[in-house]
Amino acid sequence: MKKRYRIFIIGAGFSRFAGLPLGAELWKLCLSRAKNSVLYENKLKSDIDSFIRYKKFKSNKSITESQIDLEEFISYLDIEHFLALKGSDTMTSTGNETQHLLRNLIAEEIFRKQNLITESQWKLYENFANRLLPGDTILSLNYDTIIETAFERVGRKFRLFPQRFESVNPSGGVVSYNQEEVTVLKLHGSLDWFDITPFEEFKKYAERMGSSYKPTHPVFSNTMTMAAEKIVDGPRQPDDHLDKIFRVRNMKYYFTGLPSLTHSPVILAPSHSKIVYINPIKSFWFGMNAYGHLNFGLSIIGFSLPEHDEYLYQVIYQMCDNYQNREQIISGRRKTKLTFVNFAKAEKDIEKLKRRFNFLDWNRVNSIWEGFNKETFANIIK
Repeated sequence: MKKRYRIFIIGAGFSRFAGLPLGAELWKLCLSRAKNSVLYENKLKSDIDSFIRYKKFKSNKSITESQIDLEEFISYLDIEHFLALKGSDTMTSTGNETQHLLRNLIAEEIFRKQNLITESQWKLYENFANRLLPGDTILSLNYDTIIETAFERVGRKFRLFPQRFESVNPSGGVVSYNQEEVTVLKLHGSLDWFDITPFEEFKKYAERMGSSYKPTHPVFSNTMTMAAEKIVDGPRQPDDHLDKIFRVRNMKYYFTGLPSLTHSPVILAPSHSKIVYINPIKSFWFGMNAYGHLNFGLSIIGFSLPEHDEYLYQVIYQMCDNYQNREQIISGRRKTKLTFVNFAKAEKDIEKLKRRFNFLDWNRVNSIWEGFNKETFANIIK
């Protein structure tokens, strides 16, 4: 079968069929787990109280900790860290203690829920993986590892980085086109990814200071136990940050004991300011303004385009504009209709989504409003 170079953008609704938690539910789960440890009283509570006071003065509205909007809370913490508002108490280059704690709690809750997926639920994701073709690209905005696990369960080849190289040199590299695989780009990171860079910097700092202290890391001090492996393979440029990111296969071991306050997975935690932490995986976005032009399929599954994520609006607008409004027939092959899958029963909810994706020509969209499930699957990938 000819490669169609289809693009599939998948959001939280893709994983909802498996029972994974969404925003408000995720915050309650994280809060509950934190309260089962000393970390709530010793660390999280003070930042929660500070945010609640801030929120009261900002909006003249009192809220309880259970009413906290997770994205607003993490945005507050992100600004505090990125601008180093705590001065010398700023913890690490990747976040302060509560940020690391929340990233770890988010990753753990999603991991635990994913382990409860039934064989019946896995069947849908396995069918999805089996219907993909070499050359297809998945742009995932989810932290979970459902799509990778589905590929592995059915024995399909995939890679977690944009390009594989046969060789590299100072001026570039020779791209390898020999692999028959699907590309999976996790644009917001993954619950099982860890960046070794901060740990390497910490070790160098300790050496410069002449300290006898030997820094440790929950993953990189235990790479064999954690079954950590790079997300890339083959030759890479020396400054390629993806070469510093490792995928941990034994996350169950990572989640034993208390969550770390100094290290956490590479995930862009839900926040209005998340883009400031994108550097480790920034290369995933390279050249995306061209996406959609020479592709023969484009699907948006379970993604609602949050209003505050302006960077996503810009990228997805351009991709859809390329797909719908540039050449429809290329080398004798015609593009299929753009497919849009979301869960919206009420007409007002459908209209709200249409307004949010106002750049789409909805007359040329295959719209599925029952969400991603066994009944709608056949109409999503043909």
